[in-house]
Amino acid sequence: MLLWQANLLGRKLAVALVATTAITPVVAQAQSTTLNVEITTQPLGSALEALARQSGVDILFTPQSVAGKTVQPLSGTMSVRQALARMLQGTGLTYTQSGSGAITVHSQRGEAGEYGVLVGSVTDAASGTPLNGASVRIAGLTQREATDREGRFIFRRIPAGTYDVSVNYQGKKTATATVNVKGGENSRLPFALVDTAGMAVEAGEIIVTGSPIADAEAAAYQQQKASNNLVNIVASDSIGRFPDQNVAAALSRLPGIAVERDQGQERYVSIRGAPSKWTTLSFNGLNVVSPSGRTPRFDMIPNSIVASIVTTKAITPDMPAESIAGNVNVITQTAFDRPGFNLSSSLGVGFRDLGDQMEYEGSFSISDTFADDKFGFVISGAHYERNQVTDNIESRFEYAKEARDTEGEDLIWTRHTDYRLYHLKRENTAASARLDFRPSDDHRLFVSTIYSEFRDNETKSVMSPDYDDSLACYASVACGNTPVKGTIYGVDLHGSFNRSESIQAISTTTIGGEHYVGGWEIDWSGNYTYSLDRGEKLASAAFVSNDDVSSRSTVEYDYSDPDLPNITLYPTIDNGDGTYSRGANAYEGYPFDTLFYQDGSKGVGRAPTKAWSGRIDFTRELATATPVTLKFGAAFDHRKKYREEPQTKVTADAVMEAGLGPVTFADISKMEPFDGKWKMSFIGYQQDAESMVALTNKLIEAGAGEFNEQDYLADYYNVTEQILAGYAMGTIEFPWGNLVAGARAEYIKNDGEAYGTVDDGDFELFNSGSDHFGVYPSAHLNWDITQDQKFRLSLNSGVARAGFEDRAPNFSISDMDEVIGGGNPFIKPERTYGVDVYYEYYLAPVGILSVGAFYKKVQDPIIGLTTIFGSKTFDNDEYTRSEYAFETNGNGNGGYYYGLELAYAQKFDFLPDWGLPEWTSGFGVNTNLTLADSEIELSNGRKAKMSGTSDLTYNASMYWEGEGLSLRVNWQYRSKWMNSYNLDHPELDRYWDSIGRLSLGARYQINENIEWFLNANNLNNEVGKRFRGTRDRTYEIEGFGRSYTTGIRLNF
Repeated sequence: MLLWQANLLGRKLAVALVATTAITPVVAQAQSTTLNVEITTQPLGSALEALARQSGVDILFTPQSVAGKTVQPLSGTMSVRQALARMLQGTGLTYTQSGSGAITVHSQRGEAGEYGVLVGSVTDAASGTPLNGASVRIAGLTQREATDREGRFIFRRIPAGTYDVSVNYQGKKTATATVNVKGGENSRLPFALVDTAGMAVEAGEIIVTGSPIADAEAAAYQQQKASNNLVNIVASDSIGRFPDQNVAAALSRLPGIAVERDQGQERYVSIRGAPSKWTTLSFNGLNVVSPSGRTPRFDMIPNSIVASIVTTKAITPDMPAESIAGNVNVITQTAFDRPGFNLSSSLGVGFRDLGDQMEYEGSFSISDTFADDKFGFVISGAHYERNQVTDNIESRFEYAKEARDTEGEDLIWTRHTDYRLYHLKRENTAASARLDFRPSDDHRLFVSTIYSEFRDNETKSVMSPDYDDSLACYASVACGNTPVKGTIYGVDLHGSFNRSESIQAISTTTIGGEHYVGGWEIDWSGNYTYSLDRGEKLASAAFVSNDDVSSRSTVEYDYSDPDLPNITLYPTIDNGDGTYSRGANAYEGYPFDTLFYQDGSKGVGRAPTKAWSGRIDFTRELATATPVTLKFGAAFDHRKKYREEPQTKVTADAVMEAGLGPVTFADISKMEPFDGKWKMSFIGYQQDAESMVALTNKLIEAGAGEFNEQDYLADYYNVTEQILAGYAMGTIEFPWGNLVAGARAEYIKNDGEAYGTVDDGDFELFNSGSDHFGVYPSAHLNWDITQDQKFRLSLNSGVARAGFEDRAPNFSISDMDEVIGGGNPFIKPERTYGVDVYYEYYLAPVGILSVGAFYKKVQDPIIGLTTIFGSKTFDNDEYTRSEYAFETNGNGNGGYYYGLELAYAQKFDFLPDWGLPEWTSGFGVNTNLTLADSEIELSNGRKAKMSGTSDLTYNASMYWEGEGLSLRVNWQYRSKWMNSYNLDHPELDRYWDSIGRLSLGARYQINENIEWFLNANNLNNEVGKRFRGTRDRTYEIEGFGRSYTTGIRLNF
């Protein structure tokens, strides 16, 4: 063969018998710098010689490999690598670089013996912990890889040769090593990265300045950077670094994430202003159905069993299409996350200042790898328990029928106000176990199981003046009343008490494997998930006034402060002329001695879901000039869910007929005042839950109970759902980044049965069914502007389907709230089409600056509607249910949401360079802000914001760490958002009010095995508030106080 030799001094070509063609450099380092390239249309061999002369870089090739190939004109400022990538595009050639800097051009296609496999690992040099998401590049090749959660990377088809391999990771020094890849063999290359604050003092020994917060954020940002689509990460070490107990609270710190709370505890997750029902939940990549339906509850998953959380905001075709807003993937631990034997545990105790209540928490994890690291197991568990008192006031509003044809008919009046006191005991219990088998680099098998449970024990006491059931002056301007102040005579007083226990649980078991066979990567899994939504009413009791004037109270109300209304109760005096007046002295306590037992009940409601699912994915790297990875696969889901809620009801008449005498409030009460902190103008009294449960059981056993068939049939449904899916996608690698594109097709079939009513009021079993087919394309462009700057563009689509209960053709009735709920079996699925544009700048040593914009168009949005029920089907002598509010769901006419997302986080280790003290290097910040807006067209043509959209959401954290101590303070804010629509009266739409919370976390590393922690939540004593239309119509306000937890964590 011939040797062609040229150099920058313009020496003549010489001919010799050699194995390759060589072009000699003057300056080999020129390959990494930019230069002005001028290449005209010419044969490829001549073009390579010209590039060598212009750059001074050795370029080696054989005449046979370039024969018959030409290049198009190339002009501009670029590096040698960029020029080569453009010149070789479409030629079937690629290039590699040797340790000396010489570049070899060769064919991408070759015999099996010309290719080898490079297997490597990346760990932290100080701790040995695998580093997830580290960027691994081979000089001279377009391919790049990111390490998996075990710190492992694999390059499957590497032309035999010598390469320089570099690894980059936030907060670590970039490492480079040379490896000789031999054809037909596996070459191994381990990396141990040194922290930028670390310094090697001896072989194998590193001194590292501890910075657990910064390390956790580096892990999160590195995985985000390595992702081919738009994600945010909560890394394993950062779970617990914030004062959070569950997954919802941890997610709330991420950009674009907002949460909805229940009695102060984070529960539902909204992504970038979208309704929370559009957020889906996965465990280790497999979607699971929440016990309560389509809208997942994240408060039932404690952080202590979680390794990391990945929030995907722009899904790829290999993910279920039912992720309009995004998917939250909860990743649990494996033994290979930290090879070898590991044992960790934690114990904590806390205090809640409202009601002087206690809370407790504990967790453990044990893992080991054995048999030459071919096997590994992990077992973990956690339990969290908190006792809580909640102050709560709720009011309901209406255009009063009593005010028709009067001055007050256009005014909105308060129909009734509830004073509620809750005593809660909430428990989270979770456990997980996993066994892995790794016989070789090409085969992996695993079986895992996860159980997570949320248990809520609730005792509720309610005192409620029912204004619209009165003798005189309700909603009457003629009496001198206004919606803010006034006097109502002969008001029906209610007292209701409830003792209940609810359980939300998920049990999911998965078996799966990963294999590399004949150039194909094959991933598969099968899963069975059982979810349970169980609610047991242990007992309830309701007391009301009767029609006698002496049983009814006169109410003076003052809603000048809508959050804490002033309501004073007096006896009512009949003046004998059709008018009434109030007694001289107000009641000191709620006058239960004037009320009569109405009814009670007990029952158990169950709504289990059984789901079987499976998937298989095939991936192959194609032998093309430009690296292309093809991936396709199929999946199925089969889900069954039913609901039944049998109840036994006790009435006052049944009690008398059984000869058991009247039930009084004293029979079920402690006669102890409310122990909340909100002041009322009268004393509220608590129930004695044990006495009420015992009395209810006694009355039922004595024959005073009757099975409530009507409510049982109204609540019952049984539904099935089957989903078949297939997808195909490709990833094209370029020197500047990659493009991921493809589509997913899904077919879904629903069947269900439920009881509804016919014209004569009798219940009849109805069956319904529907099916739907859709194709959901997406494309994701990732441009690596520099090593630390990334531009992302995503075009995506998705679908959301109505919840199981939303499709059931049945009704549920609440006489207490005067509300009827009903399903819609023919509701259409929602579809969205969206675009995301993001810029990310990864800052040194640890941090990120990102700016992003998003837009999604919605077709057939499923919306909750409230109107008047209208039908007299359920009316009886006791209840006029035709006038109740009817809450159902239907399809709107379209909508959209869009917004801007900003994030900035950085560790300020550069402050000492500005002349500040050395200890200031421990400071850092983590902030993010989301601006969002939305619009949806309701079924009556009205346009409104989507439920869940806050105009502004932001989080701001500042931390300091050093000398084993970590401190962090966090402020979290969310502006008001729509909660539900009133179709007939937009001014009565329901909103959640804005909320801001201050929290504090502290950690101290006592030694390498023991850590002390302190968490303080809601330090500003913020309350939760909902209102109707405007903030002066408070629908609900609840206070839950501050909480503090301290304890220790052990690691061995």
